[in-house]
Amino acid sequence: MSRTFELTPLQRTMYANSALVERPWQYVEQLVVDLPSERLHTNVMQRAWSDLAKAHPALRTIIVDNGGQGIEQKITPSTHVIIPEHDWETIPRPTAEARFERFLNADREAGIDATNDVPFRVTIFHFGQNHSKLVWTFPHSLLDGASFAPLLDEVFRRYQENSPGIPADVKPVSSNEHIFKSHCNALAAMSHDAGEAHFAEALQGWSGNEGLVQANVEPTRKSELSHELTESQSAALLAFAKRAGVSPTTVILAGWGTVLARVSGQNDVVFGNTRNGRRLVKGAQNTAGCFITSVPVESVRSSV
Repeated sequence: MSRTFELTPLQRTMYANSALVERPWQYVEQLVVDLPSERLHTNVMQRAWSDLAKAHPALRTIIVDNGGQGIEQKITPSTHVIIPEHDWETIPRPTAEARFERFLNADREAGIDATNDVPFRVTIFHFGQNHSKLVWTFPHSLLDGASFAPLLDEVFRRYQENSPGIPADVKPVSSNEHIFKSHCNALAAMSHDAGEAHFAEALQGWSGNEGLVQANVEPTRKSELSHELTESQSAALLAFAKRAGVSPTTVILAGWGTVLARVSGQNDVVFGNTRNGRRLVKGAQNTAGCFITSVPVESVRSSV
């Protein structure tokens, strides 16, 4: 049975907006696991990642470029995952941290070749006798956000299982390769005419422009801004949503639309809303892969 199958529309868009336009840093996920009280054993972790990739076809799914005939994806045979190791135990901590930040920037800038037999990278760093960091880098077209934490949890349980004298109970995420393939084939067989017509009508007369979109951005642009709501603020948000008869997610989307309107100076903004996408085939809820889809949301304000 051939293992070549269609990409989802969102996978196709991600690939087109990175590899095909030579911006490999776009749609790259980079997860850092900081272990301040543990020194990782690289050989044991290599086995854990190799076992994880063997158990989950999503980690062995690559893009196949057929030239003028388009792109597809296929599942490759299981392979041994090689993990580079950097031992900076003797280097002063500020120097090591600066080197680490430079690595993260270079790692993102390099992107991931989604056509490689192992379409992800894992790197281990040692900052002291009992302090390690693990960096996992992969294309977003490989996995969606719902897959990240379960796979990381499983690989560390496999690491524990492979460590001498430490028992572990590994219960893998569903690894049936036919689930994601069936999802992709089902999407490919669907007619999207009705959906396209619906959104064309819904967005007819949109007065905005590309706004915040920047086609040419630096690969090292990544920054983080976090803010946690207090318990009383969370309660107020839930109460407001209940009074309005909408879900908390709808309130958050309205808030995001307000932010975009103020930043862009536009009263009428359109942004993407990511949907789970795991309801098309049975078993998808617990399967690793990139099931997500995105739909446009228009937010219109009387004034910014």
